Amino acid sequence: MSWKPHIANIVSKAMSALYCLFKAVKSRNPNILIKMYTVYVRPLVEFASPVFNPTSKLLIKQLESVQKRATRRIFLRSPLLRGSTSQFSYSDRCKLFGITSLAARRLYFDLKLFHQKLSGDIDCNFELLLADSKTRGRSRKVIIPKCRRSTRRSSFAIRASSAFTKLPRRTQAETKHLSLITEVSKLVSN
Repeated sequence: MSWKPHIANIVSKAMSALYCLFKAVKSRNPNILIKMYTVYVRPLVEFASPVFNPTSKLLIKQLESVQKRATRRIFLRSPLLRGSTSQFSYSDRCKLFGITSLAARRLYFDLKLFHQKLSGDIDCNFELLLADSKTRGRSRKVIIPKCRRSTRRSSFAIRASSAFTKLPRRTQAETKHLSLITEVSKLVSN
């Protein structure tokens, strides 16, 4: 199963919305434009991202192109920033506007949903392999099963499990959902 047609569709919708946004809004204030982008365009790309979060570099780049174009247009439209002699890179523009990359946000949403499932806050239909542990750390350890196919490897349960186990132990040990989300958002924004 490939998410290529789905991602092409949502990128097309987001680019159309971005075009309409810049046609309709005549403001040159970057704060207003970033707010408009995050309210009207970014949700089109992020909706249900734990389901389709791509692992292919090509698809990640395609999704990221929406925010790259938005930040470049906002940067060029702003009279305060346009006079800058050097061209800012995408990561510099994200820092300047106070936003994180779409890939980092998808990781954040994956980990948020994974922790909700782990703590029992939601009842989802995906397998989560846990093993009781008598050692330090979490009382239940997450087990990542071996996968032969890339399709299985990119599924939410495997993708989120491996991302969760890469978190620092202190962050993994958070039992409160809000505390974990705060820690993850700090890690993702860096």
